[in-house]
Amino acid sequence: YYTIYIRNLDNNINEKDQIENTSGNVTWSLDNKSFFYTTLDKYHRPRKIYKHTLGSSIEKDELIFEEKDETFTCSINLTSDEKFFTISTSDHITSEEYFFSSESKEIKPKLFKKREKDIRYSIDSWQEYFYIHTNEGARDYKILRCKKNNIEKLEEFISPKKETIIGSLDFLDNFIVRGEMSDAIPKV
Repeated sequence: YYTIYIRNLDNNINEKDQIENTSGNVTWSLDNKSFFYTTLDKYHRPRKIYKHTLGSSIEKDELIFEEKDETFTCSINLTSDEKFFTISTSDHITSEEYFFSSESKEIKPKLFKKREKDIRYSIDSWQEYFYIHTNEGARDYKILRCKKNNIEKLEEFISPKKETIIGSLDFLDNFIVRGEMSDAIPKV
């Protein structure tokens, strides 16, 4: 269990914000006045995500997501283009993702794709697309994409390759960098 402290770097003094029993991870909002964190259950698993506003009481923190399945854990991240926050929830073989706009005042995470046993996926956002890294129908993964305004219509962006692990993507202004591995040799 970790305790989150906030320190003012101008005077090197801790603020009154102190959050106990967390996973230790902090994901800042774009306003730099609030952040997200996960609390741990009695089995030491992160299953609840809260939003804390600097200077406010911990009792006022907003619960934005709770994983009900005791075998799953959750986390929150910002997409590459900083347009969305994604909530990932998974066990060792199955995952599910939610998302909401990074500019949302009222947070209502939207399900991207319902979990299916043995199917893992993750999403990222860049320019006008969501990119999906998944093992659905691809033992060693593939990359799909869809328009942000039509998440039901997926298209194959990087096809699966026989005996090649397809890695995730890194986005640059005008380029996409990706990795893969075959015969135990990584390639970029």
